[in-house]
Amino acid sequence: MCGGGGSTKVKDTASQKALASIAAQRFNLYQQYYVPLENQYMSDVFSMTSDTSFKNVEGFVNAVQQPQFQAGRRQMQQRAFAMGADPTSGQYQARAAQMAEAQAAGMGRGTAEGLSGQVDRYYQGMQNIVAM
Repeated sequence: MCGGGGSTKVKDTASQKALASIAAQRFNLYQQYYVPLENQYMSDVFSMTSDTSFKNVEGFVNAVQQPQFQAGRRQMQQRAFAMGADPTSGQYQARAAQMAEAQAAGMGRGTAEGLSGQVDRYYQGMQNIVAM
């Protein structure tokens, strides 16, 4: 019969060895530069759901909205006092209560939108992690 005895091992060609060397270099560069950035990004995304992150969002929303409501309250007071309104009158007290109610509603909506945006950013980050 045919008995070819010889080695069954196939040797790599010079071009295959060169391509393997290039692939190894690129993999090492990936490990050296990209993986740390990838890990940092993942850490940043995961930290978006921490209590501190949500409190930071609430604080930011409060810091942005509070001056606007304070300015509105000052304007209301100035107009009322310019017209000679008594701060203890029922009309003035009702207007002040309306302003406080509007502020509470606005702050609540703003905070809810800010926190919702934080959750949206988290899910977008998770989508990016999956894509990586």
